[in-house]
Amino acid sequence: MFASPKYDPFVNQVNSGFKILDIKSELTGLAVAVGISTLLTVPTTPVEVPRAYFDSNCGVTMLQFIYDINERIVIDVNATREIVYAFWLDRYTALHRSDHLYSLSHVGMGNAYLDFIRPSMTLFSAEQVTLLQENGRQILNAALVLMNCITTDKASDNSDQPALI
Repeated sequence: MFASPKYDPFVNQVNSGFKILDIKSELTGLAVAVGISTLLTVPTTPVEVPRAYFDSNCGVTMLQFIYDINERIVIDVNATREIVYAFWLDRYTALHRSDHLYSLSHVGMGNAYLDFIRPSMTLFSAEQVTLLQENGRQILNAALVLMNCITTDKASDNSDQPALI
């Protein structure tokens, strides 16, 4: 199967930003998860079962992007899928639960976005949390490049759909 060149900027960012080969796949998976989860739509009103909403409304799109990216650069698809959901759930919770407060004051993550998604850290392994903490800036940079690849491609489809997925 032909791998789309639209992800070339992301692959280049990953290759230049993630120098430690032993953890390159994990870092790439985290960057993919941050990038995709940020672009997936969140319902405007609370839903009874967020996971069911996510699976039925975002799941196919998420998997399409993960599989497309996995053709270019190897990632753990199952782990990335679960991390996308964890990050998306943080966005959903922030929107619909007024009692769910986020703290941007803790030290160690390196940037406000990764601080914002910190509540989802309880869903991650200790190794994933350490990778986020030690490589937050590189992960976010790669995620931003990926988001640009996706939204630029969606905008050039000449469709009536918004750039968000």
